This record gives sequence, structure tokens and C-alpha cells, in this order.
Amino acid sequence: MWAFQFRRIAALGSLGVIAIGIACNGNDVQATPTQIVPVDPTPTEAASSEATPTQATSQPTATSTAPDASEVVRVSIAQFAFSPATLTVDPGTRVEWTNQDDVPHTATLNDVFDTDNITTGDSGSHVFDTPGTFDYICALHPDMTGTVIVR
Repeated sequence: MWAFQFRRIAALGSLGVIAIGIACNGNDVQATPTQIVPVDPTPTEAASSEATPTQATSQPTATSTAPDASEVVRVSIAQFAFSPATLTVDPGTRVEWTNQDDVPHTATLNDVFDTDNITTGDSGSHVFDTPGTFDYICALHPDMTGTVIVR
């Protein structure tokens, strides 16, 4: 009877190499071949390898505009409320909403911005470039309201 046992699996992402060692035991026969298989990066992987670490890790799941703002202000969504409910920011600030409830939410202001559904643990954002007062809601729960004031 043959028994297969994986000895090691190592992925070297930046080199695009995967090494796999397999041991075969049976009838006093033992083989431990190691195979190195080059992996060609897809265009997406190649593009992400050129991004800085903060760009790759800070990308929100749902984004209504490009996250290239110089300042980020975070709003928590918990217990069916935005916190803080009102914030004042400078033009060019990205506001990022993070959902901590067990149900999806949005941050929506008609045709101005919409994060789409933000699921539990995920985030959505919008860059506020134009001065003004922006009263938004959760499109799924219209009782949830918030305000962003851009100076």
C-alpha cells in the first residue's frame, strides 16, 4: 500500500516559484522528489508587485472614487449608526466607512457618491473634493444618517 505524505510546500511569491516535496512510503521504498515549478505572474500580479505596500494593503473593498486623497478620515458603522455622525474635513480628504455590523450597509448621497454594499468587516470610501455639506444615508436603512462638511 502506498502512503503519500507532503513534506513541505514553499511558495516564493516574489520569485514566482513553488517547491513541493513528496514522500512515498510502501514496501521499503521511499522517494522524496522535489519539483520546482516556475509560475508566471498574471497582469494583475505584475501590477500589484509594483504598488507600494500601503497602496496594496489600504485599498478598501468598495470604493466610489480613487483613494488618492492625502488625508483619510474613518467612520465606523456599528449598531445601525455612523460614528462620528458628523465630520468636518478639508477638500481632498478621503472618508472611509467600515462596517462592524452583521448586516450590509452603504454610505449614499443620491448622484453624489455611493459606496455600494459594505459587508461585515469591509470598507467603502469617497474622496470629497468640493466644499459643501453632504448629508448621506444608508440606502438599505434610511434611518441611518450622517453628514460630511467640506470646508
